[in-house]
Amino acid sequence: MAFVQQLGDDLENTKEELTRTKTLLATKHRAAKPNKPSLFSGKSGTIEAWCSHMDAYASVSEPDEACRIACTYLDGEAFTWWQSYSAATSVPDWDTLRTCVIRRFNPLNKVQAARNKLHSWRQLKDVGGSNKTFLSIVMDIPDITESEKLDRYNNGLKRAIWEPLCIRTYDNLESLMTDAHRIEAAKAGTFRSPGGSASHTAALADSGVAPMDLSTIKVSKRTSEERQRCMREGLCLQCREKSHLAKACPKGQRN
Repeated sequence: MAFVQQLGDDLENTKEELTRTKTLLATKHRAAKPNKPSLFSGKSGTIEAWCSHMDAYASVSEPDEACRIACTYLDGEAFTWWQSYSAATSVPDWDTLRTCVIRRFNPLNKVQAARNKLHSWRQLKDVGGSNKTFLSIVMDIPDITESEKLDRYNNGLKRAIWEPLCIRTYDNLESLMTDAHRIEAAKAGTFRSPGGSASHTAALADSGVAPMDLSTIKVSKRTSEERQRCMREGLCLQCREKSHLAKACPKGQRN
């Protein structure tokens, strides 16, 4: 009698286990499937995004199967590299393949690459567009200091924008960029004092930053001959006197 009771209990347990398994399978099939990743051809700057997409796409597969799936999404230069690499080296799973692909197609350190861009950054067009480019570069350099930002930004500005700025001392990039934008507008004759300028000025004063007096900006451009003469004779570009540079010109400094 006890034996029969045991068989009955085992049967009930089996039915319950079967029900749980069916429920899990049904839930798995109803789960949202990630979109298929695009083919990776080895194009610079796309490897990290491709790997992240592949992580999500292959997450429901076993590691070795995920590796085989990822290989079918390699194209062009990346596929050629994979054929050569896999012939000489065993790649057992997706994590290993991921590491190898990143090492091959993203060899430069991201921070170092950003610093290289920062070193060669120059204002090529308008101040607004150049500011956006500069900020996008420094975002990839987490350990950059404010003084380094100021130095690199100043060095990359066009001379016509830099000269009026060099007579002031800035302690933050935002203020320097704002004045550079205002100087460009003043030189182009398009600067207009906005209706909210009083509150903007007050906000700057509260932050300890004095707004730049645009009336001190000389809109007329110096001739190339005049610049060359000043540089040749060691004259200040502001007052045309000797013994100091334009950024230290006593006649250009404000009280």
